[in-house]
Amino acid sequence: MATASDGYVEHFRTRLLQDAIAAALPSTWRRRAEDFDRVGNQRCTDVATACRRHADLLERSGLAPDLLAELAAVSEQTWKEAG
Repeated sequence: MATASDGYVEHFRTRLLQDAIAAALPSTWRRRAEDFDRVGNQRCTDVATACRRHADLLERSGLAPDLLAELAAVSEQTWKEAG
C-alpha cells in the first residue's frame, strides 16, 4: 500500500544520488569556482582557487575520464527530469 511519504522518500533518494554524482564531477567544482570568482573579494578568490584545485585533483586521481563523461551525462539528464 502506497503512502504519502513514498513520493517524498523517492524524491529524497533521487536528490541524494544527484548530489553525490555532482560532487564527484570536476565540472561541478569548476562551476563553483566561477561563482566564487564573481563575488570579487579575496576570501572568495581563495575559495575559488581551492575549488579549482579540487577539480584538478578529481581529474588526476578521481574517476576514469570515460566514467566521468557517463556520470556527467546521467547527471545532466537527471537534473532536467527533476525540473
